[in-house]
Amino acid sequence: MVSKAYRYALIIFSFVILAAVVWMFNPLKTWNTIKNANFVYIFIAVIASSIGLFIRVLKWDVLLPRRFGIKKLFSVQLLGLTISNFTPGKVGEPIKSVLLKMTHRLDVSESLPSVIWERVLDLVVLIFFSLVIINTISLETNFSYIGYFGVAAFVVLIVLVVLVMKYRSFGVRMLKITKRLPVLKRISEGFIDTFYSVKIKKSGILKGLLLTSLAWIIDGVSFYFAFLSIGIELNPLILVGILSLSVIIGVASFLPGGIGSTEIVMVLLFGAVGVGGSVAVSGILLSRLVTFWWSVFIGVIVLINLSRKMNLKNLI
Repeated sequence: MVSKAYRYALIIFSFVILAAVVWMFNPLKTWNTIKNANFVYIFIAVIASSIGLFIRVLKWDVLLPRRFGIKKLFSVQLLGLTISNFTPGKVGEPIKSVLLKMTHRLDVSESLPSVIWERVLDLVVLIFFSLVIINTISLETNFSYIGYFGVAAFVVLIVLVVLVMKYRSFGVRMLKITKRLPVLKRISEGFIDTFYSVKIKKSGILKGLLLTSLAWIIDGVSFYFAFLSIGIELNPLILVGILSLSVIIGVASFLPGGIGSTEIVMVLLFGAVGVGGSVAVSGILLSRLVTFWWSVFIGVIVLINLSRKMNLKNLI
C-alpha cells in the first residue's frame, strides 16, 4: 500500500509541477497559441513520431536473441514503454521482458539482456547530444554544472551496467549488494546462468546504436514541426540536444515520465536559444504531445486490446 501511495503521489506531484509551469507563463496566451497552431505541421510531427516508434521496435528486434519482427513486437514494446514511463526513473523497463514471455513465450532471462542494452544505447546517444547542446548554446554557469553532473552520473551508471553485463562475477557481487530489493530476491541461479549465456553480437549492438541515434533524431524532427506549427523554426539537431538533456535530467528527477521536470528544463534551454515565455511553453506542450503522449496513447490502446486476450491486472 505504501508503494502504491508513493507512486500515485509522484504522479500527482509531476502534474502539479507541469501545471505550475503553464500557470507561470500565461495559460490563456499559451492556449491561444496552441489553438491557432497549424495542424498540418502537427500531423506531420505525429507521423514522424510514429516512424520513430517503429524504429525503436526494430532496434529491440535487432538486440533480441531471436528475431520476432516489428509486427509481433510492436504491442509489447509500446505497452512496456508506457508502463515504464509511469515508473520513477523508468525503472519499470524490464516489464517488457515479462510481457514478451506472456505473449511469445520467451524466457525473461533470455530477453532481459536486450532490454538492458536498449537503455544503455539510449543513454549513450542522449549523453552525446546533451554534451553537444551544453557546449553549443549559452547557458548559465549553474545550469551547465547541473547538466554536466547529470551526464557524469549516467556515464557512471553506463559503466556499471556494462560491467554487470560483461562480467558474471561482478554482476553477482552487485546482485548481493542489491538483494534487499524484493524482485531481486526471486532471481535463481538458473536465471543467472541463462542471463549470462545470452550473447548479443557486436554487430547487433552497433546496429542498435545507429537505430537509436536515428530514433532520437526523428524525435527532433517531430519537435521541429511542432514548433513550426506555431511559427517558430529551429535547427532540428539543436532540438535533439534540448530534448536529450531534458530527458536525462527528467529521468534523474525520478518523476514518472519526467513529467514536470522535463518541461522545466526545456523552458530554460529554449530560453537560451531565444524562445521564451508562453511561446516556448506552447511549443513544448505540443512537442511532448506528439512524442511522449502520443506513445502513451498508443500504449493505452494496446493495453485495452491485450487485456481482452490475457489477464494483465497483476502485471500492471
